[in-house]
Amino acid sequence: MRRIILSALLASLIGGLPAAAEPSRLIPERRMMMIENRDIAGRDLAQIFDTSFAGCEAACLADPSCEAITFNARNNSCFPKAEPSAMTEYQGAFSG
Repeated sequence: MRRIILSALLASLIGGLPAAAEPSRLIPERRMMMIENRDIAGRDLAQIFDTSFAGCEAACLADPSCEAITFNARNNSCFPKAEPSAMTEYQGAFSG
């Protein structure tokens, strides 16, 4: 009897779990790898001031022509970029 109750409980728990997510939804279509204290050279698509890192990243991910960003944490400015190239050291910048 105890085994039947446990089996029924287990079946109800498993049945109540959401279906596994599709693999395509587990990994975002676009994502960034950030490097601290580096500035990326490239063509600035925009200059966004008084923003956050999350806002900067979202701005780039929403623009298909954006290939990289440099976020200046010292003054909360964002530079979405196309055609990124060399990196140079810049204290307070996050680029990717």
